[in-house]
Amino acid sequence: MMLIAEQKKKENIAEYILYMWQMEDLVRGSELAIERVMTKIFPEYDPSDEMVAEYRGWFLDIIEEMKDSGLEKQGHLQTVKRHISMLSELHQSLITAYQDKEYIDLYKKAVEDIRLLKSKSGSQSLSDVEVCLTGLYGLLLLRIQKASISEETMQAMNRIGKVMAHLSESFKRYQSGELSFPPELNN
Repeated sequence: MMLIAEQKKKENIAEYILYMWQMEDLVRGSELAIERVMTKIFPEYDPSDEMVAEYRGWFLDIIEEMKDSGLEKQGHLQTVKRHISMLSELHQSLITAYQDKEYIDLYKKAVEDIRLLKSKSGSQSLSDVEVCLTGLYGLLLLRIQKASISEETMQAMNRIGKVMAHLSESFKRYQSGELSFPPELNN
């Protein structure tokens, strides 16, 4: 059996990051209490179920790391931050070292959307990749809340989504060894 997070990490790193942000929010919303988390995920469960036990252990690890890292109110797990950093490095490599024409074209179409998101968030220090992920996560939350989303926002998020899909596919190729970071990024 494979946890959803493990499957997403192998298949689409951007979806994995968004899923992990959602799990961080779930844990925070449960006040870092494992029983509250478990009843939100499995409203009626048999504690002897192997899958439930695996998820319980996984969530206990997340809760422990969040407590140890002071992430009770905000912030992200170290492994998630590491993946965002790797994606940011790959983003730069696709533009500069690899000069991936398809990626550059997708990025150029979305760059104004990214700048607008960055200015609206007030976080000029975020990388373009983290801004894209934050925007996609915001869209996910709006959809969960069944909020109305303007056509303009949907078009912008579609452009950003295409950038992240290409970046995630490139990351998958990197993970499989088909693509490697340029030597200057392998340090």
